[in-house]
Amino acid sequence: MVTNPPSLPFFALVACKIRQAKCYLLLYDLYPEVLVATGLVHPDAIAARLLGFLNDWLYNHMETIIVLGRDMYRIVERRMNRRNPSIVMIPNWADIDEITPQPRHGNA
Repeated sequence: MVTNPPSLPFFALVACKIRQAKCYLLLYDLYPEVLVATGLVHPDAIAARLLGFLNDWLYNHMETIIVLGRDMYRIVERRMNRRNPSIVMIPNWADIDEITPQPRHGNA
């Protein structure tokens, strides 16, 4: 399950509970952090606090949470409070030592 749209993981979690299936969450965005960072929501707004509460609850009910980097890993790890589902990091970028630009000629 992915976080776009942000309401989707909640419906998926309900479906997983009904079907007695494991639920995994791939986080592309952290809510409400992304909304606060873009200025769409003030950090102290009711909407930000509610989203934070809902996502904390969601994270704590997932089997595994997959994040895209070390900073996201730390944020999610800090937000865990009840039980600690496994958090897995998948770096979402290229290794610049191994993958380098090639000249256009002969690179078809």
